[in-house]
Amino acid sequence: MRIVRPELCITESEYKSRQDTLKVKLRSLGLDSMLLLNNRYVTYLTGLDCSPTERPIGLLLPVDGEPAIVTAKLEEAHIRHRLPWVSNVHLYLDYPGDPHCFQTVVRLLEEHGLRSGRIGCDELRTNFVSANLSHYLEKALPEASFVRSESILVEMMEIKSEAEKRLVREAARWGANTHRILQQLIEPGRAPYDVGAEATLEGSLVMLRFFGEDYEPYRTVGSPTVGGPCGPTYADFEAGPGTAFPHGSQNVESSRYHRKIREGDNIVTAAEANVGGYYCELERTMFVGKPSEKQAKYFQIMLEAQTAALEQFRPGRKTRDVDLAARAVFQKHGVMDYVLHHSGHGTGYRVHEPPFCDIGDHTILRPGMQFSCEPGIYVPNVGRFRHSDDVFVTQDEPEINSYYPRDLESLIIDIKR
Repeated sequence: MRIVRPELCITESEYKSRQDTLKVKLRSLGLDSMLLLNNRYVTYLTGLDCSPTERPIGLLLPVDGEPAIVTAKLEEAHIRHRLPWVSNVHLYLDYPGDPHCFQTVVRLLEEHGLRSGRIGCDELRTNFVSANLSHYLEKALPEASFVRSESILVEMMEIKSEAEKRLVREAARWGANTHRILQQLIEPGRAPYDVGAEATLEGSLVMLRFFGEDYEPYRTVGSPTVGGPCGPTYADFEAGPGTAFPHGSQNVESSRYHRKIREGDNIVTAAEANVGGYYCELERTMFVGKPSEKQAKYFQIMLEAQTAALEQFRPGRKTRDVDLAARAVFQKHGVMDYVLHHSGHGTGYRVHEPPFCDIGDHTILRPGMQFSCEPGIYVPNVGRFRHSDDVFVTQDEPEINSYYPRDLESLIIDIKR
């Protein structure tokens, strides 16, 4: 008898496989190593859930050798616990330090025989400070060449492995569960933030109790929405005509903290879960009580546009085709003036990843790519109308992960309950 349990993280073997793939690509470009400070890239290659603030956490991956980490001493215990298979850890006390903590990186490169090497790198910039490591290294190691090469990693991250897909699908289950809780809690007289916080807590506790000690959320990767999900799940929404502001409004009349939900409001939600640093984007447009004729009209236009866009996620087509399909619907109904953004974006470890579902993006869709699909319209004095669904490109038809009703009737909140 075999018990199948959900996978909750990427395995060590997959991280090492990613490193091996990167090494092959580096060799093909005549590079001796890769030096990275972007914490999303470091996480993708090692699984390290790191928040570097001003203190750089760097990864050196030589093409002929084992990976090495540079970090502040206060992160040593965390890194040795999280990455027991990385034995080469170089420490400095703090930023900037005297000698400067960047000198630790110089010593690391010298120890790997890279004083005159060709070193692939990302932007080599730390968070919260303007100091750029590349300028320091160019002065300290004038014979070395530093070559911006993060495009290699971007291409690797575009195609999700089977393990990554399983994590996204598991995140979809728990995001949908939290959204269901959110929908059940919405009622007139409460502030959106109040309801969202309650749904977040309830959804998170259910998820933690289900998985027990097997589950630990990633703190520094995931959601594009403000505030989460750093924990297990996250839920939030805005209500009323103020939803026409793309990222909310500071106006008290539109505030999700202070304005109370009213009968007749349209609601635009976000609910997600964090599984191994991956998430599934789920947003819905709902209504408090029966929508007005105008609200129902704009909802159906949005739904038609998203349905047309979702159909384009097929191998061989282009990302721009997704945007073009949504635009065609919006143009047919004469609402292009209410369109404020493209129709979706790549997703993964990072908040928004390339490629983008934009009329100017000609990327060919390939099996394994993951996207959000979220064409929307923003109607002044009426509100925002946008669903967002997570979709994989497969060998044939699109695979939509965020399984939650999209039709109007399912998204009307009964205020008589």
